[in-house]
Amino acid sequence: MGTADQLFPSVTAALDDVHRIQTTEAQVLRAMSRAQQWVTLRYRLLRRPFVLPLRAGVPLYHREALAPASVSLLSGSLGGLPLSITPLSALRYRDPQWLQTSGLPTLLYCVRWSLWGVYPVPPVDMTGMVSCLVSARTLTTMTQILEVPDGYRNNIVQVTIGLLLLTRERAMQQGLARIQAGLEMTAGAVRRLQGLTV
Repeated sequence: MGTADQLFPSVTAALDDVHRIQTTEAQVLRAMSRAQQWVTLRYRLLRRPFVLPLRAGVPLYHREALAPASVSLLSGSLGGLPLSITPLSALRYRDPQWLQTSGLPTLLYCVRWSLWGVYPVPPVDMTGMVSCLVSARTLTTMTQILEVPDGYRNNIVQVTIGLLLLTRERAMQQGLARIQAGLEMTAGAVRRLQGLTV
């Protein structure tokens, strides 16, 4: 894995700004941070385990307190046994009293963006594990190590260039084309990005 300053010359050369007159280091860091986050989410590159401390009688747990960097829940386990991930809407058909039913948890579910829940509600304190897809950290210095494997460096460069081109006058189509190439997206998905800003 490389650092941001190793990709910086490729970005400025593609923008025809090797002397950094139009593009500042702060702009490149911001765009490269966003590019790294998009690439890691697009290709599901960063997966991390988190401890899930279950408390007796507590059905719901705040995601940000347990796994602040998580974006989506991938899997869960309790004592080595997998917890099946189920849609919240399916619980009411399984058990009308699902928030009060006590027992060994077998299901894991999400409530909106910020809560995780287990069913049945644990009767005693337990410790489980969850695996989550996480977003890359924001880059703050040019010497900071990127969190993507070397094989995705070109993707980061292309998306960074695309994001920087979006901020330039009359370069929207070029910017979207670079983002499309970097994320290997379809043209329809790129059209939906037109409302986004850097």
